[in-house]
Parts: sequence; C-alpha cells; structure tokens
Amino acid sequence: MSVGVSQAAWAAPMRTRATLGGRAALIELHQRMLPAGELCAESAGLVRPLLGHATEPSGDLRSEVLHLLAAVASAAGESRDDQSQGDPDRRACREALRGGVPALLALLDDREPQVRVAAA
Repeated sequence: MSVGVSQAAWAAPMRTRATLGGRAALIELHQRMLPAGELCAESAGLVRPLLGHATEPSGDLRSEVLHLLAAVASAAGESRDDQSQGDPDRRACREALRGGVPALLALLDDREPQVRVAAA
C-alpha cells in the first residue's frame, strides 16, 4: 500500500480543484483504494469525491477516474464467499457507489467520448 496522505487529505482538495495532480497521483489513489487489489477502510470514503471529480467537466483524467471506480465496484461486488458477505468495507463501497448512480447515468451524455464509454 502506498504510504502517502490520508483519505481526508485527498478528498478535501478534490472538492475545490479540477486536477488530481497527474497520472502519478491517480496511481497513488488506486494504490490507496485497492491495496493488493482489495478494498480497505479508505475506499468508500474516496468514492464520492472521485465521482464529483468525474462529473466536473474541467476535471483531468476523468475517464481514468471512472475506470478506478469500476475497479472499486468490481472489488465490492457480491461474493459467494461467506466471509466476504459481512465485510464492512465492501458494504460501505457498494452503498457509496449506489449513491453515485445518478451521476454515472448523467455521464452517459458527457461531451467527451472517453468519459461516456467509461461511464457505461
């Protein structure tokens, strides 16, 4: 897992600016949200700011952010594994992603083709 800044430090600036800080920052976000391909306690808290970033027309790397959210959705998906069923990180991510469905649907009409494809 990346040893960078906390979720709050990522989420706060995302509400006030349109850039993530380039691909390196996006890679660090991916490592923070899905360390070793698994969800962590920070994952759900970053879903809402990332959805907000993806819906901001002046935001950078919007389609890549949507791909990251898709990876989170995949990791949070339903599982037949009894141990995973009660995982609070998975439940929290599913809830945060469900709350973002209206934003994702709106992105299907975005002006950028890459964003429309990533939102689908």
